[in-house]
Amino acid sequence: MSLLLKSSPLVDELALYDIVNSPGVAADLSHINTKSVVTGYLPPDDGMAKALKGADIVVIPAGVPRKVPHPPQSPPLYFYGTNE
Repeated sequence: MSLLLKSSPLVDELALYDIVNSPGVAADLSHINTKSVVTGYLPPDDGMAKALKGADIVVIPAGVPRKVPHPPQSPPLYFYGTNE
C-alpha cells in the first residue's frame, strides 16, 4: 500500500506509522524518484500524533504478517492477533 501511495502523483507527503520498522520502510521508499516525501514514525515521542498531523487521508492497512508454517504443519495456519 505504501508503495502505491508513494507512486501516486496526487501524494505530496506520506507519513508511515507502525510499532516497528516504519523508519526503514520510509528510507527504502524515499529512494523512489517521485515528488512525495516519506517519513516513518514509531510510538515513542508521540509518533502517531506526528504521523497524523495535517493528514488529509488516513489509510489503516490493519493486518499482521503471517509466519510461514513449519514443515510438519500442513495445511497452512492462519493467525489472528499478533505473531509473537
